[in-house]
Amino acid sequence: MTWIEPVPPAKDPAVAAALKAAMAGYPPEYTDPGVRADIARVVGQDSIVDAFTPLPKVLEHAFSAYREAISPDLELTRREHELIATVVSRLNDCFY
Repeated sequence: MTWIEPVPPAKDPAVAAALKAAMAGYPPEYTDPGVRADIARVVGQDSIVDAFTPLPKVLEHAFSAYREAISPDLELTRREHELIATVVSRLNDCFY
């Protein structure tokens, strides 16, 4: 659970807009269709997204950058993305 108090999109239109902008164009295989349809469900679910909601512009830009890094237009496959993420997580002693 994050110690940062998340800002629900329903309480701040800037958060809602940032979430929508950040998710626009995400490859479909990277997101649950239910989450795409109702992005507000991501906030408050002990997600990394929660930590960014007090700073909507940071949220929008950070997740937009990530979206570009996993673009299907790049030469890496989904499998290669997952392999890189696994190695980086292991090197960082990430518990999840």
